[in-house]
Amino acid sequence: EALGQGFSGSQCRGSEHEVNFVWSLASGKRQIIVDGKEAHYSETGMNGWTSDRTFDHHFNLYSPNYGTIRCHLITLPPNHDAPGGNRPFQLKINGVNFFDFCQ
Repeated sequence: EALGQGFSGSQCRGSEHEVNFVWSLASGKRQIIVDGKEAHYSETGMNGWTSDRTFDHHFNLYSPNYGTIRCHLITLPPNHDAPGGNRPFQLKINGVNFFDFCQ
């Protein structure tokens, strides 16, 4: 809506949230913290370099402006052929990749 009206930058902001993702390849620990609260915790107990290369989890955020927002965090195996390398994860928010928001 704000973009359609010609606004940019901070004028386009809705509610802000903090998502922290901890993924230990040494211990297999996986933790998602959303706005300071744990949304997910699991631990495989195995070396993540060999046995735990991908992780996939859905969680919800609540925004006073938009209601419930569906989030999907997916880890990606390394792609050494990707130009400039690739990101180790994707965070999709209502189906849109976080890294595509600025485009």
